[in-house]
Amino acid sequence: MRLCLDTVHDQDAAHVTGKRFHILAGVCAGCSLVESLFITNILVEEDIQDLGLTDCANTKIGTEFIRGVSGGERKRCSIGMELITSPSLLFLDEPTTGLDSNTANSLIKLLHDMSRRGKTVIFSIHQPRYSIFKQFDHLTLMHKGEVVYAGAADHALEYFSDLGYQIESFNNPADFFMDVTNGEAKSTIMSISADDSQNPLASRYRQSSLCQRVLEELGRLNLSSAERGKGQDEPVDYATSFLYQLRVVCGRTVRNSLRNPQTSYAQLALTITFALLVGLIYYQMPLSLPEAIQNRSGAFFFLIINMVFANLSAVELFINERVIFIHENSSGYYRTSVYFLSKIFADLIPNRVIPIIVFSCITYFMMVWQEWAWLSSSRQVFRHLPWLTS
Repeated sequence: MRLCLDTVHDQDAAHVTGKRFHILAGVCAGCSLVESLFITNILVEEDIQDLGLTDCANTKIGTEFIRGVSGGERKRCSIGMELITSPSLLFLDEPTTGLDSNTANSLIKLLHDMSRRGKTVIFSIHQPRYSIFKQFDHLTLMHKGEVVYAGAADHALEYFSDLGYQIESFNNPADFFMDVTNGEAKSTIMSISADDSQNPLASRYRQSSLCQRVLEELGRLNLSSAERGKGQDEPVDYATSFLYQLRVVCGRTVRNSLRNPQTSYAQLALTITFALLVGLIYYQMPLSLPEAIQNRSGAFFFLIINMVFANLSAVELFINERVIFIHENSSGYYRTSVYFLSKIFADLIPNRVIPIIVFSCITYFMMVWQEWAWLSSSRQVFRHLPWLTS
């Protein structure tokens, strides 16, 4: 079912280009057509061309702080990630929100063309323009959580006309339906009884022959799907291997880190500052007892505390991309363990190993640990000297 149904989200990693996102979806999702990276690139190029993303294929997605692609291009990129797996059913949540009328019309036209190629496209939308509305095949109107109409889009005006609602000339049908459901348009023949005073349109729809036909059709579909689904409850396995997914996701994570080095630079600068501060506090510790043991015990405490709390920032790695991970994992792109290990491997050297090495080198020479190590080793030699001579 993973490869038959996809839900489109519009949240992507900020520093990955749209083309890279499409390639990741292709090589990890495991659709039957994707058998090699060469074939994946061909499918990605076709996908990008169909979506009209050729000019921004190598542009970063961007965030509110980093300039990237536009809102329409971001939504089309999200749609393209799902299309690379060739799903037969596509869900979209308000795909035109935040877009200008021309971009919204182009996006809906793209979805309409997909539906003509055998894909089922379902999406929610608010107050579309007429050029968008006339491309709808099926229309479902809801008010207060109840269905007030579900049927062919070109028969909706006739249905509400039979209820006494008349649309004005040159009025957008979508705006007219909003006025009807919100109670701003008045019916000339429909009277409201006490039973349907809360939502009279929903009550009339439940009593209509249109609703009965829809329920009968749904019953037949549920029966046929139940018969086909018998004996097909085996869990869906991933088409690509664990190591292959790990290599691809690690490559994306490393590339994302290289394109956004500010975090690593900030952590390294903070590590150097704290190392100099601790080194100045315990600078040139004396070797005389008992001050030597007390000072070095305090220094050990600060060193260990720094190493522990410095690594707490690793939790932020998973919080920032939680929505993206949930979407990609539920779509079957990769395993959960693959994402976890790729984050650990990509974050280990630049943000964990290098800062600790720099911190240790600075404090080691400022606190005169080398003389303490030499003195401790000399004491061990002299302590065991009688045994060695005997």
